[in-house]
Amino acid sequence: MAITLWRLGIEIEYHSLSQLFGIGLSTVSVVVADVCTAIVQYLANRYIAILAGEHVKLAVDGFVSKWGVP
Repeated sequence: MAITLWRLGIEIEYHSLSQLFGIGLSTVSVVVADVCTAIVQYLANRYIAILAGEHVKLAVDGFVSKWGVP
């Protein structure tokens, strides 16, 4: 988890993370991918809503009135 948070928090190369944490480059790649996949799999439905029907129109109208962009 720490490796992934570090990677997502600052723009750092996998090679640097490998040296920083003392693990192989391929391990860094696998860890970051696995943690990101788990985050999306378990948290996306909880925090990201896909609007439908009247909710879409309300969201669009609110966006237009706030930002002036159709």
